[in-house]
Amino acid sequence: MRAQPRESWSLDFGTTIWPILEKPVWTEASGLPTLGVGVRRQGLLIAVLATIVAVLFAVAPQLDLQLSHLFFDEATHRFPVASDPLARWVRATSMWVFTGFAVCVAAAAVAKLAFPRRFPIPGRVVAFLALTLVLGPGLMVNGLLKEHWSRPRPGEVVEFGGSLPFMPWWDPRGGCEQNCSFVSGETSQATWAVAPALLMPGGLRIVALSTVGIFTAVIGALRLAFGGHFASDVLFAVLLTLGVIWAAYALAFRTDWHRARSLLDRAWRFRWFDVFDPVEIVSRSHSVTAMPSGTVRLNSNS
Repeated sequence: MRAQPRESWSLDFGTTIWPILEKPVWTEASGLPTLGVGVRRQGLLIAVLATIVAVLFAVAPQLDLQLSHLFFDEATHRFPVASDPLARWVRATSMWVFTGFAVCVAAAAVAKLAFPRRFPIPGRVVAFLALTLVLGPGLMVNGLLKEHWSRPRPGEVVEFGGSLPFMPWWDPRGGCEQNCSFVSGETSQATWAVAPALLMPGGLRIVALSTVGIFTAVIGALRLAFGGHFASDVLFAVLLTLGVIWAAYALAFRTDWHRARSLLDRAWRFRWFDVFDPVEIVSRSHSVTAMPSGTVRLNSNS
């Protein structure tokens, strides 16, 4: 009787509408995705879109002011949506949703560290979610950019009744001291939901990614309408977070960790790398030819 894989969380990763996962190729033994050339193309697409946004708002910085002005009331000198009860509820709910995701990822990471063999979700899945969460909304957005890129928020600039001069996205020499405008933290948090959505099976992935897309668009629009961020802040938050997810996905599911582990074992005798145990799965995949990219049983992925 054939032995069953140790980790048996079955997922069906078929075709998807999300471009990052275009043309996936699966290996039966590993049960984990090995992405094809489409991944490099989509990484290039993210870079191209980021370049277009950067050039557009650098050449025409007044576009940020014009878009924010659509939500500004000249009579009251306020952004009226910021006091709308429904809009405030949606914003508060989105932050609770993200907090719930973050708690679940943290709990999964702790459980995997404490019970590496018994915890049913593969280590690379936990590592993927934790890495994207920490590097995207955590370190790069809230830890670095928002604290050190001193761009004033729309409600703080002279054009909208504030006292600080408007600064284009590329100039970090504004008058904001902390928790500044560039980039939008809440939009980045909403975009991060793409990471767990990518792990849904088949048709559920399409529904999940569509829901995340709508959710991110709503949160980004609210940040603009509240006078909390400029349009360039929102767009860069989306693209930056997608870039982190793209890189982490490739790192988690395409890297040959067998070679990396050999180097780590030589450099450090303490075998902490076993905790996330990607090698056992990856090493089995080298002896099995890739299956077609339709549907396949997947052990618990990212």
